[in-house]
Amino acid sequence: MAMRSLVLSSRKLFQVSSDWGDIDPERKDGLYHADTRFLSTFLVRIQGIDIDWLAVSRHGAGRASMLGAAQDRSARHAGEDYHLALFRERSTGEALRETIRLESFAPDPVRLALELVFDADFADVLEVHGGRPMLSRDVDLLADPDGLGMRFRYVRKQRVWETLVTFSHPLTIEGRQARVEFEVSASNPAELALEVVVSAPTSPGVRAPWPVHEHHGSESGETAIWRSSSPLLDGLLDRSRRDLKALEILVPGFDAPLLAAGLPWFMTVFGRDSLWTALQLLAVYPAFAVNVLRFLAAQQGTKVDDWRDEEPGKILHEIRFGELAKFEEYPHARYFGTADATPLFLVLLAATVQRTGDPRLLEELDRPAMRALDWIDRFGDLDGDGFVEYRCRSPRGLRNQGWKDSWDAIRFRGGQLAEPPIALAEVQAYVYAAKAGMARTWETTRPAVAERLRREAGALRKAFEEKFWLPGEQTYAMALDGSKRPVDGLGSHVGHCLWSRIVAPERARSAGSRLLSPDLFSGFGVRTLARSNGGFNPLGYHTGSVWPHDNAILIAGLMRYGLVGEATRIAEALIQASRTIPGGSLPELFSGFDRTELDVVVAYPASCVPQAWAAGSVYLILDAFMRWDWEAGAASPATPLVPDSFGTVSLTGVTLGGRPWVVEARGQKLLRAEEVR
Repeated sequence: MAMRSLVLSSRKLFQVSSDWGDIDPERKDGLYHADTRFLSTFLVRIQGIDIDWLAVSRHGAGRASMLGAAQDRSARHAGEDYHLALFRERSTGEALRETIRLESFAPDPVRLALELVFDADFADVLEVHGGRPMLSRDVDLLADPDGLGMRFRYVRKQRVWETLVTFSHPLTIEGRQARVEFEVSASNPAELALEVVVSAPTSPGVRAPWPVHEHHGSESGETAIWRSSSPLLDGLLDRSRRDLKALEILVPGFDAPLLAAGLPWFMTVFGRDSLWTALQLLAVYPAFAVNVLRFLAAQQGTKVDDWRDEEPGKILHEIRFGELAKFEEYPHARYFGTADATPLFLVLLAATVQRTGDPRLLEELDRPAMRALDWIDRFGDLDGDGFVEYRCRSPRGLRNQGWKDSWDAIRFRGGQLAEPPIALAEVQAYVYAAKAGMARTWETTRPAVAERLRREAGALRKAFEEKFWLPGEQTYAMALDGSKRPVDGLGSHVGHCLWSRIVAPERARSAGSRLLSPDLFSGFGVRTLARSNGGFNPLGYHTGSVWPHDNAILIAGLMRYGLVGEATRIAEALIQASRTIPGGSLPELFSGFDRTELDVVVAYPASCVPQAWAAGSVYLILDAFMRWDWEAGAASPATPLVPDSFGTVSLTGVTLGGRPWVVEARGQKLLRAEEVR
């Protein structure tokens, strides 16, 4: 069984350790900043005494307390009580801080030797995550002659990474081990405080936004609050709020807060993840969408660069700050290997303008929007057939460049891998939604462009139906491969097509119902790939696992076509899944084993928790059943269709027409919709 982890985060630092606080070199633990591991070892021991760890308590995203108990092995006999307690209290902020306290309950004073072991390897997070070092680093260690600290230092081409550990009391330091002796009694506990400060070279690559007038949207950053009378749903909402807070980061060169994709391996900005999370949170936090749009517009591609898979107008996939990115071992300082972020940028822009009612945002981002449209038509469509395809050009890039971007994700029904260039069904769906949304948005300011986009969206929808529909399966192909053959693998992609409204109404029921078939629906959610499909693996990243954000999108898609029963069944299953997950937070993904085999969620071992678009999933689900629909222009409450199991749901503080409202519903009844006085 995998050892549990304690994850703490702040806007600057995050740490992964054992539940009792040890940063163990045998695991992927560490203290991380700017995609670099600044501590690879931090162990606490009492010489000659075994510690039994009894409890851990988390206090928000960045602080935790741990309690261990012990006694001298020589004094131990059956039934004897512990007589020593060891408390650790740790927090992350600008630095990692820890207080270690020893308390004795023995009748006589006890002399103890507290031992601390530290090390820093300055590994890039991509190396740690991949489980294989790519660089050999010479790390210098300098101990303070007074025993008050130790400094780890790594230098490459005049760039310096440092970790400084300081102690509140002098310690005896030998190599990477520090030691201090205490005499502890019932009336005289011992305490040691320490601080870990890190520094990294400035990161090139991030572009600051161009000068803009300050945007005053209708909410100015205030967040509305969802509540439910269902304890299970309300608990999930609370955990999702905390998870999103834990992922808040500040990126160098950009002052407004953003959300990292996920802890621990994706504590940076991903274009696709940020865009989807902003769409999920649009009803409650439109100011975040403005931040995302501004940041991604500032990083928009400007040239053809095969190393980065960059092209003019293309929206960023990922930005990294570690050594491998700085020195071009990887292209991830600013990597563009995604086919879907660019149309999703336009979808979010159109929805945010509708949500905020502020035309200045549209004016501000007019040029990036036009450049994104130009990328879709000039660079995204590789062969001029009207579909957006991808083909990786970077030797260290991603083979697949949709949201299912693992190498083995796109498969035919028999299991064969699709060969690029690949036109994904969901990417065409996003392009359709982007053009339809921007046509509505530009209706008065760019009427000629709006009319052209409407025609292009209609032509794309017609071509999509002709090329992607699988008559034998009564659903849509996953993709077209490089030979323009429909990739007939069965997966969750149909939900994204429903969400975009590209699906013909007369085909929506058969395609939507197919998602609930036993080979796709696990009982806890819809799998990425059907159990009957060749290459299915319930423990595969995109080949049979269940992703909460994916399921939230398909729930919203089913609701847009009036498939309420199907949407309800999936939503209730996903919320029930949270009941069986330790901690209750929806993870990035979980395994696709059938609920009839095991009535608990089987974890995917490397899943990020928290993860932004997983935490945002419950918001999109509630939007869908309340029928908030910003992409289509709905700006007032509609008749809700809330599942009975959700109880009474309310959204307090949502801004409509520039004023805060409270909206409350149960079942198909809108119980309350009024301005907050």
